[in-house]
Amino acid sequence: MPPAALLPAGAAPPAPATLAASEGFEAPPEASRTSAEPGGAARRYHIIVGDTCPVCRGAARISFPRERPPQIPVAGCREPGGCRCSLPIFAEELAAALATLDVLESETVHKHLWHLGTRLQEGVRAAIRHAGLGDWIVCGGAAPWTIVNVREPAFAGTALPAKTLIQQEMLKRGVLYNGSNFVCSAHTEDDIDEAIAAYGQAFARLAQALPDDVDALLEAAPVSQIFRMIAR
Repeated sequence: MPPAALLPAGAAPPAPATLAASEGFEAPPEASRTSAEPGGAARRYHIIVGDTCPVCRGAARISFPRERPPQIPVAGCREPGGCRCSLPIFAEELAAALATLDVLESETVHKHLWHLGTRLQEGVRAAIRHAGLGDWIVCGGAAPWTIVNVREPAFAGTALPAKTLIQQEMLKRGVLYNGSNFVCSAHTEDDIDEAIAAYGQAFARLAQALPDDVDALLEAAPVSQIFRMIAR
């Protein structure tokens, strides 16, 4: 998908584009087109842009494949500085967004996220205390977004061996960790219990190795800081 067009300084944002496909989105008949191609090729789309000149509007009304939306402005554009077009929103994606909003409106998603996130943070903090790592690990963040910060040994330099060891041990137990955990509406109490247990076992391994033997327990090279000084 091409990048969005840059707006001139002080220009108002473009009017939203209206898009329709052959199904999943209700729109005026003139805004919808489907094209069957040999071999069952992908559906084609039709876009109408609200703030374009007649020349660009005519180009935008042409049926186009998903991966090749029309480029605005076109030759002969009558708008000073050129017409603008936001990235097209496709029918399937819009339908998914609407379905998500329906769930947020009809179900207790926020309560669920905060409940599970609070349980996760309480469990992680208890695991930190049990492993005796209060000086090394801090658990914080909003409940649905738990952040687990790890202090690295003095010898580490730009490497992150302690964090890497936790990642390694968490992955062995089927839990993703990259410094934080997001809770989603599909997570369950059992998922939280599994994550807390994995943290407890990973912290126990780290406690065995600190402060000087973390590298010895790593099964691959440690990850490094993303932002680091490369020259003085």
